[in-house]
Amino acid sequence: MGQKQVALCVIDGTRSVFSTNYIAEGEGGGRKAGQEIVRGIADYLADASSLQDSTVKVSIAIYIMKARLRSDLVASNICAPEQFDKFFVGLDETPYLNIVEVSSKRGADKKIEEHLQLYAGLPQTVRVFFCGGNGSEYLSITPTLDACNAKDKLVILRSYNSPSNGTFSRIPSLMLVGLFMRNIPVAPATPFFDPSPFPVAEADELDGRTPSPRAYTLPQRQTVIDPTLPLYKQNPPPCNEYYLMQSCSKEGRCRYSHEYDLTADQLSTLATSAQQSPCWFLNNNRECPHGINCCWGHVCPFGVKCHYSLKDKCRFKGEGMHRPRGDLATLAYA
Repeated sequence: MGQKQVALCVIDGTRSVFSTNYIAEGEGGGRKAGQEIVRGIADYLADASSLQDSTVKVSIAIYIMKARLRSDLVASNICAPEQFDKFFVGLDETPYLNIVEVSSKRGADKKIEEHLQLYAGLPQTVRVFFCGGNGSEYLSITPTLDACNAKDKLVILRSYNSPSNGTFSRIPSLMLVGLFMRNIPVAPATPFFDPSPFPVAEADELDGRTPSPRAYTLPQRQTVIDPTLPLYKQNPPPCNEYYLMQSCSKEGRCRYSHEYDLTADQLSTLATSAQQSPCWFLNNNRECPHGINCCWGHVCPFGVKCHYSLKDKCRFKGEGMHRPRGDLATLAYA
């Protein structure tokens, strides 16, 4: 006999949180949630006529910022600390289920990519069930699945109906109603000290004295885009670098949001908008370390016909930034 067939189930717990109905039941709720996942996948596979073997093992991996989620749920009065802890004790009893703790969404993205690279392309892997939020996260895994010829194995794991563009609507899905929350609750915003440098003028006024840190409050994290406002008018706007380059140079000091679940169309809009602002490196006549992966503009949108450049008022001031788009010299410099 050949190797046993396997169905992977990867859950991005930084963007999908189990329903309060399960968490409130503590250990019993954790066991129920695990059973719901296994039963739902088993029923889905039983209807798949293309499978050669009716018995398929289910391997589940959940990537989660456990400490932060615990803090947010408790601070939002959704559950008690003991309920949260006991829920994960029960969930951990699910056979072939692994809970992997990560420190950030970026960390989860990296671990999920590694997991898929290792297992999705194996011949014994018959399906890849993925759950990760409202849409934009699927863009990050499709190149990985493409690279290992496993894109046709993808099944989106859903807990509720959400708007999706044409690309996502064509992907097979498994609906487990009520298993995950529609919106992720977050703790109320708290004041913190701004570690960023003071402006030069302000430093001059201090006559060499050391300034005291300034305290202010970060905007409360939110995961839902206001559809009545453009992206740049969201409060706060989404971070270009985080969404388009999967990293943020500001790290914990970023004033823009890393918490939205953006659709493919919104990501495209964000990318187009970012290209209107010059890359800091090229604008200062330095080599850009990100090259073609940089989200910022390496060429002025108006190119050689830029009338602002003739008046020395264009923001694109670096050498070669007014070449025609696609110019080989520009690409080499980028």
